[in-house]
Amino acid sequence: MATIETLEAELNSLKVVVKTAITKMETETTLKMAALPEEIRQPLSSPVATKGKVRPLDEIEKDYILAALELNDGNQTHTAEQLHIGSATLYRKLKSYGLIGKKNAVAC
Repeated sequence: MATIETLEAELNSLKVVVKTAITKMETETTLKMAALPEEIRQPLSSPVATKGKVRPLDEIEKDYILAALELNDGNQTHTAEQLHIGSATLYRKLKSYGLIGKKNAVAC
C-alpha cells in the first residue's frame, strides 16, 4: 500500500512533467498526449491477481487495448502499431467488444 509521502512524491513528479509539457506547447490550447514523455504515454497493465482472484486474460487484454486506444486519442492505427498487432486484428477485437458496428457504439 502506498504511503502519503509516496503519493505526494508521485504527484509532485507528475506536476513537473505536466508543467514541462505545457511549456513546450507552442500555439496549442489543449495538452496533447504527444507532448508528454514516452514513459507517461505508454499504458500500464492492470494487476492480474487482485484480492486472491485471477482476472481472465481476455478481460485484461480488453482493458489494456482500451487504455492504449484512449492514450492514442482513439487512433486505431497508432494503437495497433504500439501493441504490435495488425490494424485488422485491433478492429476485430474492438468489434467483439461491441465498440464498432452498432448504433450506440462508443466512437473511437
